Amino acid sequence: MLPLMMALVIAFVSAIVMFGKASAEAAPAAAGDVALNHAAKAKIVALAKNSKKLAGKPPSAYFDRVAFRSATDTLAVPAVVTTIVPGTNITVPGAIKFVRLTGNGTFFGGASNYIFWFAVDEVCQASGAGFDNRQFGNTTQQENSTIDFVVPVSPGVHTFRLCARGAAGVNVLTRTLTLETVAKGATGGNTLAKSISRPAPDRDSNPVTPR
Repeated sequence: MLPLMMALVIAFVSAIVMFGKASAEAAPAAAGDVALNHAAKAKIVALAKNSKKLAGKPPSAYFDRVAFRSATDTLAVPAVVTTIVPGTNITVPGAIKFVRLTGNGTFFGGASNYIFWFAVDEVCQASGAGFDNRQFGNTTQQENSTIDFVVPVSPGVHTFRLCARGAAGVNVLTRTLTLETVAKGATGGNTLAKSISRPAPDRDSNPVTPR
């Protein structure tokens, strides 16, 4: 009977030792699994945050806003600076660097020369970047002139106008002004020396709300 009891005791102690050894070996493995799990979660969070950006910039940097104005009445364009499309506002978000301007006018009458340009955050006058890049035409026959220009701007509200100067008998009929914000993006650049807009624009009425 005694030998049997001794055998049972030895077997029980061996089982305890083996269980303890197995538990000790399992502990580092469990800790490793926890560490891997935390690392995986951190990577997922990082990817989720990065997925909200494009080239390191928020999606808002790539959102365009548009403003538009048109007129169809006949307007005389004498030999003085004349505003042919009144102030039209567009709000430029912080991430946006440029506004693309497209202006159009149909000139006729007088068989004379005329010039056609844009103004930013100021009244029409024969100076500034818009005037320096003015279009030329002649109304011997009805003629359509177009301006297509990219203007570097700062964030905020900016006011654009179309301007012209002609001669006695020169008129302008249909004219349109389209403004669209353009994101600088990851590699875009500014080819002009500096912004040509003023920091405190006026607030003329705008028939189309920028969106």
